[in-house]
Amino acid sequence: MTEDKYEYDDEIVCPYCNERWDNSWETIREEDSIEEIECYECGKKFYGQKIVSIDYKTMKDCELNGEKHDFQPCKYAERLEECSKCYKSQLKK
Repeated sequence: MTEDKYEYDDEIVCPYCNERWDNSWETIREEDSIEEIECYECGKKFYGQKIVSIDYKTMKDCELNGEKHDFQPCKYAERLEECSKCYKSQLKK
């Protein structure tokens, strides 16, 4: 096993016995801090770090720019229509 096998996992994993922790978000309280953890399964100690990532999403909207939507039937949902310019969707009228 390599030392950094569980780097960037979505849960704490003991690097000694591979036990996965369902309550990882409660175990390390401060983001970016490195904290000592004792495995509840094997009892060995190791360090853990919570790394928080933020993603952003941007969306076009015709109305925000004084334009009219060009709603067309949605290819993926029968009850929806989607603007061909900004991809905003709505229920069919």
